[in-house]
This record gives sequence, C-alpha cells and structure tokens, in this order.
Amino acid sequence: MVPCGAQPPNLFESTIFGHVKGAFTGAHQTRPGKFAAAGKGTILLDEIDTLGLEQQASLLRVIETGEYEPVGGNETLRSEARILVASNWDLEDAVAKDRFRQDLFYRLNVMAFHLPPLRKRRQDIGLLARGIVAQFNGRFGKGLFDIAPDAVAALENHTWPGNIRQLENVLQEAVLISAGPELTLQDLPIPLGRGHAAEPPAPGPVFSFPAAEQPAPRAAEPAGYGNGHTPAPSDTLLQGRATYERGLIQHTLESCKFNRSRAARALGISRVTLYKKIKQYGLAESPAH
Repeated sequence: MVPCGAQPPNLFESTIFGHVKGAFTGAHQTRPGKFAAAGKGTILLDEIDTLGLEQQASLLRVIETGEYEPVGGNETLRSEARILVASNWDLEDAVAKDRFRQDLFYRLNVMAFHLPPLRKRRQDIGLLARGIVAQFNGRFGKGLFDIAPDAVAALENHTWPGNIRQLENVLQEAVLISAGPELTLQDLPIPLGRGHAAEPPAPGPVFSFPAAEQPAPRAAEPAGYGNGHTPAPSDTLLQGRATYERGLIQHTLESCKFNRSRAARALGISRVTLYKKIKQYGLAESPAH
C-alpha cells in the first residue's frame, strides 16, 4: 500500500519505482520501489487524488505499458502487479476541474466501487465495531467479550462525520476505560454515552473476542470522573475537560502497565506531552504498592 498523500512530491517516484545508488543526495544504496516489491501481487495507491499532475504523469506509463525505470537508472523494468487506487474525492469531478489527468482517469476507471460513508450504512456499524473492539481488546489485554445492545444502538445512531477513523478513535478510548466483560454505553465518550438510541438493534451474531486474562479491578477514579465520565454540574467547561483528561490519562497508564511509550501511542500524543500531563495533574507514574 502506498499512502500517496503522505509522499513528498520529490520522493514519490523513488518510493514507487525505486532508485539506484547515487541517484540523489542521500541515496547511499540501491532500493527497489513498491512496484518491484509487489511482484505479481497487488499494489494499492491510497488517496491518489492528492497527487500533483507531475506525479500523475509518472504513473501513466507504468499503468499503460507496465514498464518503468528506477530513479537514476537506465534499466527498464517491468511490473506485473495488479493496481488498485482509492480516492476521497470524485475523480471525474477532479478531471472536470483540471485537478486530475483525464488520460490517467480513463486508464484507472476499469472497474469502480463506491463505498458510502458510515452514516449511510448503519447496518455495518455493529459488525465493524465488534471487529475494532476485538483488535483493541487484544492490544490492551482487556477481558471484553461483547458490546452491550444499547451501546451498539448509540454507535449506529451517530452520524460519524469522521467515518471509520473516528469510529476507531472512539472505540479505542472506550476499550481503554472499560471494566468487565462487556463494553457498555457508559464507556462511550460524550455525547455518545449520554443517552440510548430510540430503538435497540436486532440481535446479531455472537462474537467471542480474543481476550487476555480478566483485567484487575479499576483503581479508585478521580473525583468527578464517574462511570459516565461526566464532571460535576458545578464544574466549568475547562474544569470538566481537565477532570476528564486527568482520568483518561491515569486509566490509560494503568491499562498499559505504566509503560509511557505504549500509553502515549494509545492516547495519540507524544511521550513529551504525556510526561508534561503527568506532571501537570500529579498522576501516579508506577503501580501503587
């Protein structure tokens, strides 16, 4: 998989076609590109709509003929890989606005699939949620075996403007602060955990999540950080946010056995930021004895 949006324009060709030693400053050895690594398999060009016109032109030849040269090399190589592309934008509309090459679009548009956003396929949310929870369950060593029906209903009723990535972030947080064998409505962040859906979903198939040993009972939660993660009504917005943040960081540290690197990755922040937050809130940095 090639994340096109994450590739600097001047390194895109080197990434997909490879380069020879000495092709540019820093090219200390010959490196094969993604097409060579794919062999007769499949290469996915994700977010192809982010490529500039120059990078699009470099793709056109290999898609048309299967031939390419590594950067700085004279040998013509041949690719037999199957090419899949993904785009967040309507490429036909991008062609009309001169943001995407028409010839490349027609070469790529052999068989197209449109994947609707989550809000338009709510029936998939429960299955996706169970799969995502199973993944985080194994990563964090939790003992989860199911998701409560009202929690599934709340997930299905949300609009999910951030699509799958937002769903993953929400469920990662919920798994981290959960306790017991079932992910509950109260484990979901506000506003998802604030109320029930109008109608509970129809019962689906039973899934068994790969679980590590049952988690130890949770340590006493900080004041104002109850099971619903709702600060006291008298708190200001900033106080409520600080209370929530303090409790989430402490629970994440405990879930990660006070490994700062793991906790920082789980929270989506750097180790430096985590260290500052630990000092700011006076959090425990090791298990209490």
